[in-house]
Amino acid sequence: MSHEPTCSAEILSLQVEGGQRSKHSLRIRRFQRWLEQHDIHAIDRFVLLDFAKAVGTRGVLSYLQESMLRVLPDHRHFEVELAAAVTDNRRRVDGKKMRSEILQAEWWHPFLPQSNIDRLHIHEVKRLDDWLHFLSDKEIRSPTSQDYMSFAAKWASESALIALQTAFNKLDIPKVPSIEEELNLAISSLRARRQGTGSKYRTSWPHELAVSRAALPDNWKNILDLIENGNTEGIPISSGFLPTVETALRTLCYCCDKLDLPFDIDRCTTLALVAELQSRKATNSTIEINVSALHRFAKVIPVSEAVLNDLSEIARDFHWKRKKDIPKKFEKLDKIGSASKILGRATDLLATSRTQRSLELRMAKLNAATALALFTLVPLRVADTNMLWGEQLTHTGVRYRLDLCTRKCGVEFHGEICDFVSPFLDALLLRGCDERFLSMKRNEALQNKLPLFAHSNGRHISRKCVANYWQRHIKCGPHIARSLVHTELGRMGRDGVEMALSLCAQRDPKTAKFYQGKAMHDALLLESNQVLISGFSEDLIAKHFPSMSNE
Repeated sequence: MSHEPTCSAEILSLQVEGGQRSKHSLRIRRFQRWLEQHDIHAIDRFVLLDFAKAVGTRGVLSYLQESMLRVLPDHRHFEVELAAAVTDNRRRVDGKKMRSEILQAEWWHPFLPQSNIDRLHIHEVKRLDDWLHFLSDKEIRSPTSQDYMSFAAKWASESALIALQTAFNKLDIPKVPSIEEELNLAISSLRARRQGTGSKYRTSWPHELAVSRAALPDNWKNILDLIENGNTEGIPISSGFLPTVETALRTLCYCCDKLDLPFDIDRCTTLALVAELQSRKATNSTIEINVSALHRFAKVIPVSEAVLNDLSEIARDFHWKRKKDIPKKFEKLDKIGSASKILGRATDLLATSRTQRSLELRMAKLNAATALALFTLVPLRVADTNMLWGEQLTHTGVRYRLDLCTRKCGVEFHGEICDFVSPFLDALLLRGCDERFLSMKRNEALQNKLPLFAHSNGRHISRKCVANYWQRHIKCGPHIARSLVHTELGRMGRDGVEMALSLCAQRDPKTAKFYQGKAMHDALLLESNQVLISGFSEDLIAKHFPSMSNE
């Protein structure tokens, strides 16, 4: 904390309007005479306190303050020093410890040069003094969340830590991990301890239009258990396709139960399933997938060759119907607008995250922003989005790099990530801390193989978190990004992509500054990764993207 002294010559030269006998003139003249008598050359709060002590009254400095503000309206440094002296003098006269006395303690010395204590109320100074004293006694240099919780133990709540957090936010000090992360974690832990984490009576949404797994025939359940345990020898169903098969069987049995049919797979029950799905406005593609799932499972039970042929015929019928359909994703594309809109939304979330005091809210915004930005420009399926630092995601020393093998098709992706995404990944690592901690945070994540998307306490978020973020902020799943990059970005070409990315970055000043001059590199990178290609026929693009077909 710096005390800006004021040259006494400025004060001694003051002339007060209103006559020599006015109260303001008398107050200022008394102070001027005292300065001359004691040969004072620079005035700060300690000089003012000495003057007040010499006069010996409680209100001497507050009266001087009232008069000085009339003749020194723009002298900010002197006003600050005088205001601090007024508060301390009142506390001294009232027999309380002055702020200046509190700050004389040895544990304040390393803290004062990088802060502005005058921004704090005296109660906040005392709270901060208790904390620094605690650290000094325990010889703690980098406090953890457990240290904060030990400090707050005598209050049995998080209120003391919230007050401490408020004080830190007022001070001009670096955003270090011990404050931006550990303090927030301690507050969350104490709040959860006091309020409880809550009981979740339902862990998943029930299938209201399907029977439970327990209601399936025993031999069906046994086969499902074998697949679930990895015993798939001779069974044409992979563990990845198992949830689809189980859903189809449970829905089939629901239809059988409703129509008083036996729980069996044949032409009659399959057509009942088709009718039920059609009544639910299911697409031809969905019906085909369900019938195909029954067909695969029927091979295991087993059933007669005639039934298998019937199932194959029904699936083939909906396969050709599906071919004639315009994919629903184009309807969603019309509503979403463009990839630029998604990237703009991601940039807005990134900017909003910087104003969040709560680590939980900050991480929620950062996770969502990164999920939108990264998987718009690297359109992966949800199953491939659960990444770990140091495995799928690394850093070359210049930019981030992605190396993975997709689960569904086994396609390998190896390449650098667009610079547009770098501020998002950086912020995700920093979690609100100063950028000077980025290298440390990145190395820590890479070495410990931390999850890319994590809660504020570091715990891995659900495997469907990316889909949830897209649904929450874009109102659709991330699969739509593949259509966006192959159509919109593909038709925009290199120059168009450069311009679009640059405009998206401008929505946040910090991102814009980082991204300046890097848009062309990203356009070339997207092109080299074969993202800037058209994935749909000309007539479909003309129907749903007329502005692109006219370019």
